[in-house]
Amino acid sequence: MKYAVFVSSGLGDAVLMVPLIKKLKEDGTVVGFFDSTFQCQELFKNNNLFHEIVVLERNADYVRSYMKYKNKFDVSFLNYFSATRKNLLLATSLSRETRANRRPGFLPELKSSGVTLIETKKGIHNAEQNLNLLGSSDSSTRLNVQNFSIEYSQKPSLNDELELPPGAYFSIQISAANNIKQHKNWPINYWIELLKLLSNKYESYNFILIGEENETLLADQILDNKINRVRSFVGRTSILEMASIIRNSELFIGLDGGPMHIAVSQGTPTFTIWGASDYNLYGYQNIDVKRNQIIYKEISCHPCNSWIDPNTSRVMDPADCPDFACIRSLKPEEVFSKLTTFANQILRANAHV
Repeated sequence: MKYAVFVSSGLGDAVLMVPLIKKLKEDGTVVGFFDSTFQCQELFKNNNLFHEIVVLERNADYVRSYMKYKNKFDVSFLNYFSATRKNLLLATSLSRETRANRRPGFLPELKSSGVTLIETKKGIHNAEQNLNLLGSSDSSTRLNVQNFSIEYSQKPSLNDELELPPGAYFSIQISAANNIKQHKNWPINYWIELLKLLSNKYESYNFILIGEENETLLADQILDNKINRVRSFVGRTSILEMASIIRNSELFIGLDGGPMHIAVSQGTPTFTIWGASDYNLYGYQNIDVKRNQIIYKEISCHPCNSWIDPNTSRVMDPADCPDFACIRSLKPEEVFSKLTTFANQILRANAHV
């Protein structure tokens, strides 16, 4: 069997497709079609998850893919984010069958008839929603963290300009969604206070900040406070270099975003701060609570950020929230208390405490 898998969103969405990709590989080859603007195809270099990777950046790439792969696949798979009109038109030309959990409007009737729409199910993890694209008889796999593992034939290493300090460290993601979505981002002054507390608590550990280039100003605000043993690699790494930093850290501390998913794919324990997103849909605490914990505020309007049945009692769009109370009401001391309890468990398990 030959399968096509379309990936359109960010790093997290790419990792959430990994269990489906692994299941498909059990009886065939998988070609990945990526039209993500976040370069998430970089995650799949130097591993064997995809037989081939096709990047769809321009209209010409769609034309070339149509000419090269027409009728070459048995099934194409598209999740909620990749099931765009453009991708579905291509997928139905490449495959005998196309499966998706969303069908956009304005899809020509001929093409629409070639799409099998898989019903979404409220209350299950996003990766399980992707597995459901296989069909009810094939999607019974119970998720575990190994389902998300991405193993590299050649371990990514840092370039010569980057040098980690000696000793053990925590990897810290200080901003999510390229610092654009405020409903995912904890205030920077809270990060400063938390890092001060952590630096005093864990005197033998370093704290490595990671993130995108447009988050460097936030990192600079932290560095201006001259907190002991805090180093910033924000905006200085490739995706695979960031994965390497996360993989070799004792613990990942961050937010609802791509680096959290990368941490799980690299086997690194995670502690994440959540705002408006549905943590049951995207998080990992229900898959392996011993190595993945979260903190959140349960307020009446949560979760307003979800592609399945969002809570619109207060706002229709999370970006329109007047106060982002779900994440801004989490104070540094509260986060520190729960985080240190979890971190101590992880470090004891690793014989470091």
